Amino acid sequence: MSKKNEIYNKIFEGDGSLNEDGVSLEDFVKNYDPGMYENPSPTVDTAVFSYKDISGKIISGLKLLLVKRRNHPSIGFWALPGGFVELNEGICEAAARELMEETGVTDITPVQVKAFGSPERDPRTTIITTLFTAMVKEDLICPKAGDDAADAAFFDIEVKEENDLIFLTLENKEKDLKLSAKLKKHRTQSGVLSSEYFELLGSDRIAMDHAILIIEAFRFINR
Repeated sequence: MSKKNEIYNKIFEGDGSLNEDGVSLEDFVKNYDPGMYENPSPTVDTAVFSYKDISGKIISGLKLLLVKRRNHPSIGFWALPGGFVELNEGICEAAARELMEETGVTDITPVQVKAFGSPERDPRTTIITTLFTAMVKEDLICPKAGDDAADAAFFDIEVKEENDLIFLTLENKEKDLKLSAKLKKHRTQSGVLSSEYFELLGSDRIAMDHAILIIEAFRFINR
């Protein structure tokens, strides 16, 4: 048993008491049925940005890596590379694996940004995704579609804000493709804490709610 497992096992044991049914932790875990509750499905999505140069806070030549979906939902639309987290797999490992399987991109360690869990974001079931992002020099990677992706390509990204409205444009001139979305920014306040979230008002060939994920990742790298 590894030192890490020893530490966690001691934490899981609590004070060593039996529970109200007189069952030890060992027997509780042995007889636990994870299927007794209907659970949401966890996924990961990764926004990989490429750039030509960075000078201070100025990023030049910013592009975003997208994949064309091979299957439902949003079949034929463009999305961030991602997919379902496998059993006994951490979300960071899942993000790196899905990125490699769908685009062939490796040797990138994505940074966790935010989780999204609206029940309406996917028609299959409640799917909670964790968004990751990464930035790489433009000439260091050359994506190639695989697995669930029918295509993979970098898109020039443009974000314009007008009051609380956000206009997202993604363009790949080689493929003669221009994708777009319109979003609305909302602000919430809880005591001294404030936050923002984005509502999707319209989307042209950007899969599911990925326009929201893209804006969140874009704002994260431009903090």
